[in-house]
Amino acid sequence: MKVHLKNLQKLKKIDRSGLNRKIKEVCLCLSCDDREMEIVLCDNTMITRLNKEFFAIDRPTDVISFCLEDEISRGIWGEIIVSVEAALNYSEAHHCLWEEEMLRYIIHGILHLMGYDDHTPAEKRKMRRKENQLLQKIG
Repeated sequence: MKVHLKNLQKLKKIDRSGLNRKIKEVCLCLSCDDREMEIVLCDNTMITRLNKEFFAIDRPTDVISFCLEDEISRGIWGEIIVSVEAALNYSEAHHCLWEEEMLRYIIHGILHLMGYDDHTPAEKRKMRRKENQLLQKIG
């Protein structure tokens, strides 16, 4: 498993090695540890711009996933864009750790790359259960 982690935000210091280790554990649990991916950590300004450009939604979101499997020349399975600012805002409102919320967003993005969807309430519940299982498993 090769993870290219890009930190483009300045809101919080990121423990890159710890985060990389947890991402690799998640991928091992999901049997996608033979894949290569990019994970970009950003703020709400950047993710809003991407959300507007690719989905015509002019507001921030927590995570966006792009499957890049067809881009053979790069050899990268997918790119996951995560708003650290969204994780911070959620954690303040719900009294939880922002690092855990950020990891939840990354897991959510990986699940999307694996084909999970969240368009219906049933699909959302299924993804949330899987996120919770993985968060519990990796601590």
